[in-house]
Amino acid sequence: MGDKILECISFFKELEIFEIDVTTEIELSNHQKVVEVEYLYRGQSFKTQKLYYKNILRQENIRNPKNIINYFQEEVYWLDIEKHDWAKGTGEAELEKIVIEEIAHDDDHNFKRFLRKLANNQKTGFIQRITADGKPGQYYHNFENNNHWHDIILLVKQIIDKKGSKVNKKYFSKLVFRWDGNKNTYRRRSSLAKEVEWKSRAFVDRLYHNIRSVQNRVRYMEITEVLKQKKQIILQGPPGTGKTREAKDIAEQLIFGTVTEDKKEQKVKLEENEQYKLVQFHPAYSYEDFVRGIVVKTDVSTTPEYKTVNKTLGAFAKKANESNLTGGVDDFDRAWEELIQDINDGTIGKIGSSNVDVSINSQGNIRFNSPVATYEKTYELYRKGATDLKYETYQKIVLNYLKNPNGKYKLKNYEAPKTVDSNTPYVLVIDEINRANLPAVLGELIYALEYRGEQVESLYSTLDEGNTLILPENLYIIGTMNTSDRSVGHIDYAIRRRFAFVDMLPKVLAIDNFESVIFEKVAALFIKNFKEYQEDNTVVLQRSEYLSEEFRPEDVWLGHSYFIKTGSDFLTRKKYEIIPILKEYINDGILKETAEAEINSLLK
Repeated sequence: MGDKILECISFFKELEIFEIDVTTEIELSNHQKVVEVEYLYRGQSFKTQKLYYKNILRQENIRNPKNIINYFQEEVYWLDIEKHDWAKGTGEAELEKIVIEEIAHDDDHNFKRFLRKLANNQKTGFIQRITADGKPGQYYHNFENNNHWHDIILLVKQIIDKKGSKVNKKYFSKLVFRWDGNKNTYRRRSSLAKEVEWKSRAFVDRLYHNIRSVQNRVRYMEITEVLKQKKQIILQGPPGTGKTREAKDIAEQLIFGTVTEDKKEQKVKLEENEQYKLVQFHPAYSYEDFVRGIVVKTDVSTTPEYKTVNKTLGAFAKKANESNLTGGVDDFDRAWEELIQDINDGTIGKIGSSNVDVSINSQGNIRFNSPVATYEKTYELYRKGATDLKYETYQKIVLNYLKNPNGKYKLKNYEAPKTVDSNTPYVLVIDEINRANLPAVLGELIYALEYRGEQVESLYSTLDEGNTLILPENLYIIGTMNTSDRSVGHIDYAIRRRFAFVDMLPKVLAIDNFESVIFEKVAALFIKNFKEYQEDNTVVLQRSEYLSEEFRPEDVWLGHSYFIKTGSDFLTRKKYEIIPILKEYINDGILKETAEAEINSLLK
């Protein structure tokens, strides 16, 4: 469904609509409005016949016309059914017989063909697809039956431009929602604007949902592209903007190519996959917690043993690195196993329990004679393609022996293992990344973040990897950062240069009734021009009188996730989450003391 809606979005973005008012004085005195509309699409230009509207106070069978006018705060004109045949929904053929014939001139066959692309009897038109996935229900095809189509297109284009957020109500003023009665009666129409009567507008709600879901997908794709190039990003914003949620969505998009709506299902899906890991930083977090550290291992029969082990990042990077290794392993396995079998059988020379060196004798046989490296270690490192480690000499000896044309263990089709760009992404999400002392936690990996695939020396040495660490190309890091938290250290320039920072601002939600009032009151504590921002989310936010001068509204404005609960759940959230954090903002100097009276009014 997403690809089809994306195709629709592209179509409507290319389509331009220009409305020309051609109302005469006589028509104006008859309470009419008349327009001609020009459609522009990919170099083609089409012009409609005259399209007639009439003031709804001068038309019959309209439900609550005064309510509609009060809502839009201006005169409202709808399709004039005295000038246009009223499509009663008696059959889908009306799309062609009535609507298209009245939009296009009789001889403009190209325009008529274009209009059939917009809506048609097969329900594959772009208007039908983007509003209801081509469903045949009367709700949906009557949407375009009972309105001039350019009005619908202007609404669709606005919802696309607003990326599925609430649009200016003026785009609903000309649109008819539905009628009461049945197909054989003269029906009563009502406004498409949901707020007039608070009734369900299922197809418009679905349109909002379709656009928002696709725009979110496009956003994930855009962020994913940044992540692929930079390898590590930080999602930054005030509390409640869904930073962790979005990090998980991006991780799922990168690993699976999907974004699961059910977040409980998503949690299971991610956590059961070894390519995903989430860790939360805190002020006491250290290098030894995150990269490598020494642990004590005890057994009832032995003395305590101190071992260096990989921690979260070290272990995760090792998994990601191992997924990259390709080339010749199967044939090497075969040759190596035959070699080891002969060694253990005594054909070449029995191996003791101690670590041994390896060399070639005058007969071309492998000999193990000094406590440096076991053949198992050579084999393990060789499989990983770690030919630049300190065991390189022994690996070369083994390889040369296996490639000996006279040798029993000659490799048949072998290419040396090598590190390649893997198609297997490993995603590490670091929640609250700025709550730890990042330079201390990352240590030498600050360098490795920028130079992927290169070895850096670690503070600790493990048996398997020595004292080196590699962050491979297919390891991606997504951090989340609360921009309002001044109790933690700032990210220094060295680290900031290695991450791409993506802003996560609160979304303006179309919340009904009680929640919307609280949402707007809270927003007004931070933003002076919030009403303007609701209508156009591209405007620059202005600091309110309650917000301290050292803070930007977008860094501390309380996020939308605090307002998505309804009923008694929301009352609990308001009392125990929203109001306490706002009062904490006063204590921290983010909000001025003058905001306290406004905050207390939320309790009423």
